[in-house]
Amino acid sequence: MDKKFVLQFAFRNLMTHRLRSALTVAGMVIGISAIVFLVSFAFGVERIVTKEVSGTNAYELLDIGAGSSQIVRLDKDSINKIQDFEGVKEVATIINVVAKVKEIASAQNNTSVFGTTSEYLDWSGLSVREGDTFESPNLKLKNVNAKPAVVNTALLLALNKSSNQAIGSAITLDIIVPKSLTDKDQSVVTTDYPFEIVGVLEDDSSSAVYANEEILQSLGVENYSQAKAILRNQNQVDSVRKQIENLGFKTQYVGETVAQVEKVFSFFKLILGSFGLIALLVASLGMFNTLTISLLERMKEVALLKILGMKKRDISIIFLTESIIFGIFGGFIGIIIGFGLGGIISSIFNAYALRAGGNRIELFYAPLWFIIVMVAFSVGVGLLTGLYPSRRASRVAPLDVIRYE
Repeated sequence: MDKKFVLQFAFRNLMTHRLRSALTVAGMVIGISAIVFLVSFAFGVERIVTKEVSGTNAYELLDIGAGSSQIVRLDKDSINKIQDFEGVKEVATIINVVAKVKEIASAQNNTSVFGTTSEYLDWSGLSVREGDTFESPNLKLKNVNAKPAVVNTALLLALNKSSNQAIGSAITLDIIVPKSLTDKDQSVVTTDYPFEIVGVLEDDSSSAVYANEEILQSLGVENYSQAKAILRNQNQVDSVRKQIENLGFKTQYVGETVAQVEKVFSFFKLILGSFGLIALLVASLGMFNTLTISLLERMKEVALLKILGMKKRDISIIFLTESIIFGIFGGFIGIIIGFGLGGIISSIFNAYALRAGGNRIELFYAPLWFIIVMVAFSVGVGLLTGLYPSRRASRVAPLDVIRYE
């Protein structure tokens, strides 16, 4: 049978009862849009949490530290050895010391000072919200004797300054380097060290100052507090970890944490998807009812088609085509509405967030494979719903219909 004729015939039958067809499609739309809306929300929240936990490249990152060991030191030689391991693409380091901020008069003037690199911050999921990084090549400092630094929003709160007021202003630190980071038997104290704030990053946990690690090294730091290694391939995690741990260091794989987060959200997505699935199940029953009633109303038509020579297979295809049309229209419209609702809610949420001084985030997100699965799923629901009515239509006996009608 000609495919064009089948489509035209199926559309004509559906348009005969437009209201009934529209309500049937509406049921599919509600079910599909509910699944898309709820599951894309779960995907969005999962992506936000994962980014907070790991930043980028979670499955290729290893955290390295000396732990509580007093024997092994994470120094330049150790970093060079780790860098030379097969599978290690790059290593970034961080030095953590404490300091007192002279500009804060209260007793709460302690802060952490991190000597690191832009790569380490990026791998940790920390990004400058306003201003520049301390490694920006275009920096122009007001005080030529000061060093560029990035501070977090927690320190701004202690300084009682906004981001605009802080950028370009000076802070003076009394830096205390613990003996564990030096080759000496006592801590090293440097007073009145000048910094100029060039950028601000979002972090309200505890006050912190970020600067180039070379600054702290010039003050007597010989060892690193921690390091991060980015691997060439996720499959090399186990072998690289063993090599690093053989040197006496402790390692932590961020991917394990992310995998646990994903397991939790997989269950979360399943629960949310189930609510939408209930609506879709009700819509499927409605579609089944529509197709069955349509068959009962068209018994004479089916009998006449058979008398005119139409085969059982062709009649079955007509009814299957009608059910698939319901699935396709309901699926595509449902997906569009689901994403549309997500976009509207995200816009409203971000408008309030930006007004309160927060950052823009995407609450709703769906990977391409999920969209493809939903399209295939809606078509599959239409196909399965139409199997029984199409099979029953193909088995209609023309003579019995004529006899009783």
